[in-house]
Order: sequence, then C-alpha cells, then structure tokens
Amino acid sequence: MVQEERVGSLPSTIWRILQQAGESSWRTKPVKKKARKRFERPRPNDLWQLDIKGPFWVKEQGQHLYLLTIINDHSRFLLESRVYPHPISQQEILTRLKCCFQNYGHPRQVLIDNGTQFHSMRGGTSTFTLVLAQEGVKHIRSRVFHPETCGKVERQHGTTVREMKRLGLMYCNADLRNYKDDFYNFFHPHQGIGLQTPGERFMNHSPKDILPKSVTDLS
Repeated sequence: MVQEERVGSLPSTIWRILQQAGESSWRTKPVKKKARKRFERPRPNDLWQLDIKGPFWVKEQGQHLYLLTIINDHSRFLLESRVYPHPISQQEILTRLKCCFQNYGHPRQVLIDNGTQFHSMRGGTSTFTLVLAQEGVKHIRSRVFHPETCGKVERQHGTTVREMKRLGLMYCNADLRNYKDDFYNFFHPHQGIGLQTPGERFMNHSPKDILPKSVTDLS
C-alpha cells in the first residue's frame, strides 16, 4: 500500500519540481497537423488524371501486371482501365488517351506524375507533352514526392485491383471493359461525390458545361 501511494504521487512531485524550476507546463503540446487541401474541378472535362500501377504480382496468374487508369477529376468517371502483362510504353498510353478523346471529348488538362513515360530525360519538352498540345490539351505534372496530388487516380488503382480479385477478373485476361462500363461508372455509388455514381455526375450537366465531342451525345 505504501508503495502504491509513492507511485501515485510521483507525477505531482515531478510537476512541483518543474514549477520550482520555472516551467509553466510539463505536458507536451500536441503538434497541429496542417490540413490537406482537397481540390475538385468544377466541370467534367476540366481535368483528367492518369497513372500507372505496377508491376504488381498476381499469384493466381503467376505473373506481374501493369494497370493503366484514367479518371475524370470532377466526377471520378473511369475513362480507361486496362491491364498489361508488360511495362506500358508511351505510345500505348497515347493510343488509349486518343481513344478516350474520341469517346468522351478533349479535356482541358491532363494531370500525370513524373514517370519516365511522360517527361523528357534530356530536358526540354517531351514527346508526350507535344502530342497532347497538338490535341489542344495541356499536360500538367504533379510535384515531385507529392503523390497526394494524384490521389484520386491512386485510390482508383486500389479499388480496381480489389474488384478484380473479388469478381474473378484475374482469370479472363483482366478485361475490365464490362467492369468499367457496366458496374463502376453506372452502378457503383461513390462516397467522394455524395453517393452518386460517376456516370450520373459526369453526365448530369448540360452539354454547354462539358468541353466535348461525342460526350454530348451521352447527356
């Protein structure tokens, strides 16, 4: 009992000694974390985000895969989701982007990280940037060591890989067209956009609010 009383009074004794030494408080103040700013473009085709995940190991198939994802920033609409069994080349990315332009219209900007496929290793303007400029699209890059800038497309990678496993898509050469068009975009409610589906939000604007070609036919 005596030992318990001594232990119980120890904090008070320490505090008294610190007060005598002129310490105003012996408790460490919590460090305030700077809140991250969330951004979202106001219209569907203001900004697209593009990223590559991989290589990631798929035990069921016994191989590494690479996932290309392109999403609409405003609506989280999944514009492209495609798996490759090899590193994805710049030309393959541009091919998929041009298909998205044909299907959904041209965005004002495309946001990409600093991967080697997207910038010139020798400095100057990259081929990727030049091709986008010819299409009237501005190529913008995220800051180095700031993956949160492309956070939406990074999260989409995780969602897609989880759904691939759940739906058994690993066993059909990872053809994600039905997943993208029939499930994710038009059936799956998204918490980040008020439980709307990405397709509902992407198309719930009048054509004049979208910077489009064929996307106006979908509204």
